[in-house]
Amino acid sequence: MTGAHSDLGDFDILDPEVQQCPHLYYAAMRESCPVFLAEAAGTEFYLISRHEDVMRVLMDPGTFSSKFGRSGLPPSKEAVKRLIEVQEEYGAYPRRDTLLTVDPPEHTRYRKLVSRAFTSRAIADLEPFIRSRTNELIDRFLPTGRCEFVEEFAVPLPVAVIARALNVPGDRLEDFKRWSDDAVAGTGRELTVDEQVECEKSIIEFQHYFAEQLDQRRAEPREDILTNLVQARIDIQEDPDLPDEPLSTEEILSILQQILVAGNETTKIGRAHV
Repeated sequence: MTGAHSDLGDFDILDPEVQQCPHLYYAAMRESCPVFLAEAAGTEFYLISRHEDVMRVLMDPGTFSSKFGRSGLPPSKEAVKRLIEVQEEYGAYPRRDTLLTVDPPEHTRYRKLVSRAFTSRAIADLEPFIRSRTNELIDRFLPTGRCEFVEEFAVPLPVAVIARALNVPGDRLEDFKRWSDDAVAGTGRELTVDEQVECEKSIIEFQHYFAEQLDQRRAEPREDILTNLVQARIDIQEDPDLPDEPLSTEEILSILQQILVAGNETTKIGRAHV
């Protein structure tokens, strides 16, 4: 893909070379086919490339639903069978659709409850750590005057910050990063059945770790975001039409997984493209 334009007839979203640099294809979509019907592994889906069209979709949940269920390609029958076996064997918590995969009014409830957990104070308390960790990472490559930006900065910084926000101890950071990677491993590429199974085991490990943390916060509240999530409530005077129910463990686990992925993977990609 070396020219100024790319032939959309050659576009394969799962092609590793395309994954490394898809931007000329995106430019071709915006110019000639802003609503593009793509196909990957036997599944068809639309790619919307122009800002005004994306905003229209986002602002019209009555027509365009967020209930897509899962990221990545649908698993095969063999994969579904093995995934169910793993979930039963390792005691997986049921998946709940929350922020990314529901429409209003369910989405409104989740957004309000999460906003009560991520208070301005909770975010401000992270600033000294973010500055310190940023300086620490820069100091490692500053003497040489160069670095491999993604691996030496864009990956470790957001992982450390999210871990700090969720009170994950330093000796679990490698696990934390692995959970994040495995949660999005099937996005944009096709996994083997064995890879899907290993990722599922990792996600279940993530679930059990944080379910235990949530139980601890219910018994002994702390000044942290996990406690805020456990204790978050809807103000029924402000929102009388929303249910006045606390978030369940399954709901919080879903939200935490989305925080983990959104704050780590998307931040990494965004910084890598600076």
